[in-house]
Amino acid sequence: VFAEGITSITLTAPSDNAWISGTYTFQATYIGNTSGNVTFYANSTVLCADTTVGTINGTASCSADTSTLTEGTYTIYAKAYNSSGDETASDTSTGVKVDNTNPTISSFTIDEEIVKKFGRLTYTCTASDNMGTLTYSVVLTKPDGSTSTKTTSTGTFELDDLNIKGLY
Repeated sequence: VFAEGITSITLTAPSDNAWISGTYTFQATYIGNTSGNVTFYANSTVLCADTTVGTINGTASCSADTSTLTEGTYTIYAKAYNSSGDETASDTSTGVKVDNTNPTISSFTIDEEIVKKFGRLTYTCTASDNMGTLTYSVVLTKPDGSTSTKTTSTGTFELDDLNIKGLY
């Protein structure tokens, strides 16, 4: 049984299975009347608190530097406390991944002969990330200033919908 104060809280950011990094703004909406605070946790570690909670219904938010956490998967909690320090409501977001290490691109090769001969851009990219799955995008800027983008999580693909003959 929760003490008087916020009667319901919903963690709105981050969502389940989100990837977060750097300075991140944690958010929750609440229902109830309180002069307490909403505190955000990663597992049992306090991330930050919104101490300006004081309306009947509202949004609580605060920012924290996620680089202070060890990279990995966390359960994020939003807990509401009344002015006496009693917990009045809580909500969780599970499977949140903290990743503050940029992926590494170890090679990127364009087959210029295929571009010249067929007008198709084929490339091979070797990349890695400490957290596993890696998705990357290649953006081609054409002479007229327009761009075409392809995104993949595999090492090779063709930008075959582009007419790039004459660029070489």
